[in-house]
Amino acid sequence: MRQWQLALWVCSFGLFWIGKAAVAQLIPTYTATIQPIIIRNCATPCHHPGGVGPFSLLTYPDVAKRGKFIAKVTQSRYMPPFPADRTFQHYANERGLSDTEIRMIQNWVQGGMPEGERNEEKSNIKQAVKETDDSAEEVKPDLVLRMKPYAIKGDGREDFRYFHVPMNLAQDVWVTAIEFVPGNRKLLHHSRLMVDSTGTMAGIDGIAEDDAYLLDF
Repeated sequence: MRQWQLALWVCSFGLFWIGKAAVAQLIPTYTATIQPIIIRNCATPCHHPGGVGPFSLLTYPDVAKRGKFIAKVTQSRYMPPFPADRTFQHYANERGLSDTEIRMIQNWVQGGMPEGERNEEKSNIKQAVKETDDSAEEVKPDLVLRMKPYAIKGDGREDFRYFHVPMNLAQDVWVTAIEFVPGNRKLLHHSRLMVDSTGTMAGIDGIAEDDAYLLDF
C-alpha cells in the first residue's frame, strides 16, 4: 500500500510540476513579446523622453510600473489613440493594436509581468531611440505658429478653451503633418484643431467651452 501511495504522490507531483511549467511557457515575457508591441505602437511615436506622451515607456520598469493601466487602456482601445470608427470603415495608416496584441498584453499582466532576457531589451531600446531621434531631425516644419500664453490652474477641472491662431497664408497649401507642442505636458494632455476659413473664430479667442457667450455666438 505504501509503495502504491508513494507512486501516486510522485505521479501527482510530476503532473503538477509539468503543468506548472507548461503554464509558465504560455505566459508571454516583456522582452520577447510585449516590448516590440510597446516600442512600435507607444514608445517610438509618443512615449519617449521629449515625446508628446506624459511618461516614457522605453524600459521594462517603465512599462511594468504601469502594467495594469496599460492593460486597461489597450483593452478598451482608448490607447493607442485613433478616434475614427473602424466599425464604419477602415482607413489607410490606421493606428491601433490587433486583437492578438491586446490579448498578449492581458496575458502578460495577469501572468505577473515577467521580464525575460535583457539582451534583446537593450538592443531594441537603442534602436527605438535612434529611429525616433533620426525622424525628429529629418522632419523640419515649413511653418511654426504660436498661440498666446494661457496659465492652466491645475485644479483637476477639464478646461477646454478656444484659441484663435492666425496662419496668415497668402494662398492655400497642402498639409501633410501637424505637431502640437504643449508648454506643460503634465497639465495639457490634448488639443482639438479646426480650420476657420472665415476668421470668425477670432471672436471667441480665449473663451471657455462652457461659457454662456458661446450660445449667442
